[in-house]
Amino acid sequence: MGLLRKNTHTARINDIKIDVYKLHNSTEDHPIEIYKISVFTEELEYPCWSTIKGKDDKKKNRISPQEVINTLAEHGYIKSMLKFPKLRHHFKQIKRADIDYPIHVYKNHVVDGMHRLAKISLSLKLGETTNDSVLVKKLEKIPEVAIIK
Repeated sequence: MGLLRKNTHTARINDIKIDVYKLHNSTEDHPIEIYKISVFTEELEYPCWSTIKGKDDKKKNRISPQEVINTLAEHGYIKSMLKFPKLRHHFKQIKRADIDYPIHVYKNHVVDGMHRLAKISLSLKLGETTNDSVLVKKLEKIPEVAIIK
């Protein structure tokens, strides 16, 4: 069920840097649970995304997934792409997100899957769905093989 590797993809939880592709491979047989999307409201409000593709400056140029969701809901996909070019990579990732693939959660934080979560939230906001649940792989620890040292 793993995702195809196109390039590097990392995540950071506190001081732990994670290779997301290795995380996917090492948790392939991990049990999947179903959560209500409302569990992740705070995560969606947190400015965790960079407005500069491929650059993680940790403090500057940050935006929350909820701000991106609101922009797409207000302006639509095409107008958002034209009006907010710095956010195009997030718009594209939300549009192509596969919500049948679970998000990965560690210590109540989304390690991977924020664009999938945003897609579900946007679909609910636009009235395109009434399904307010998300598939989750809840991790008790990050597999050692996925930790970048």
